[in-house]
Amino acid sequence: MTEEKEKLNEQDLVKSVRSTLKVSSCLNNIDELHDDKKYFKYQFRTYASKWSNFIESHTKEMMKAFSIENDEALIDVYNAFEESCSQFKFKNEARANLIKLYCKLKSSIHDIESMEKDSKEIYNSVLSHNTKFLINQMEKQYPEIKNAKDLNGNSVSEIIEFLNKLGNDLMYKDEKVRKENT
Repeated sequence: MTEEKEKLNEQDLVKSVRSTLKVSSCLNNIDELHDDKKYFKYQFRTYASKWSNFIESHTKEMMKAFSIENDEALIDVYNAFEESCSQFKFKNEARANLIKLYCKLKSSIHDIESMEKDSKEIYNSVLSHNTKFLINQMEKQYPEIKNAKDLNGNSVSEIIEFLNKLGNDLMYKDEKVRKENT
């Protein structure tokens, strides 16, 4: 039973790392949206700015610890995630950043919510709480976002599912490679 519990904790750690990478990636989308007058306005601007400050301060130490553990693997996983997201094309760059931000946020929440209840440490609970506020504001201010599609016809839910699977594939693949090399 202890071995099984230990495995669950390892899986939850991987989910926590995945979630942190995804929200860190979201900061790029918010930076890109920052000067956009069409999307970055009203309450979304306020919520996104507060969320960004929270994420920057809370993920800084965690990302630093990950990079100390294996800087190269962290960069590889982060870059692979970003490159995979670039395959989704939209009418314009601002809309692309808004929808990708939304999808990454939802996928990050998926990682946290799929963790064992007793493994949800305070960091993940606070991250989830703050991220849900931003998601709710996006859905209120841009209700069409839930039904958006990219230029190839991929729906938001399909993109989120792709990100969930991608995060799973990248992180567990990296974990397997590390174990094989030791």
